[in-house]
Amino acid sequence: MPVAPIARQNALFGTWVGTIEQKVGIERVLNNRSPGLLKLHFTEISHPMIGEMKVEFKTTGDEILDEDRFIEAKIVNTIYDGRIFKCDYINKDNNAIHFGTLYGELFANGKEIKGEFLGYGLISEQFVSGEIELKKQLIVQP
Repeated sequence: MPVAPIARQNALFGTWVGTIEQKVGIERVLNNRSPGLLKLHFTEISHPMIGEMKVEFKTTGDEILDEDRFIEAKIVNTIYDGRIFKCDYINKDNNAIHFGTLYGELFANGKEIKGEFLGYGLISEQFVSGEIELKKQLIVQP
């Protein structure tokens, strides 16, 4: 499948915010903290795009350790055929076993992505999958 034209690839630059909802592998996660807040930030225009991913889970009580609320990862993204979004992630902590891929479709408006993820979960310590929804954050000019 051909890589997207540069304009569609560049449309991903910036910050995307939405939800990540784990469907498989959730039974080992305390009190079902899904959905979580998902944030992607593409820090440089390159091909492929490079950036950071942050996931924040809801807290539901004392049983959730503060360090388990946040997950940070490095990401590398490619977009195919102008609309198919593929983003590989790996935890920033080299000692952590946490990796996977986000898959989705970049809507024609260039401002929404809906799709799925498959990976190995840091907290559940097993293969996980689920759904993602993201919207591009627009920069407000003063």
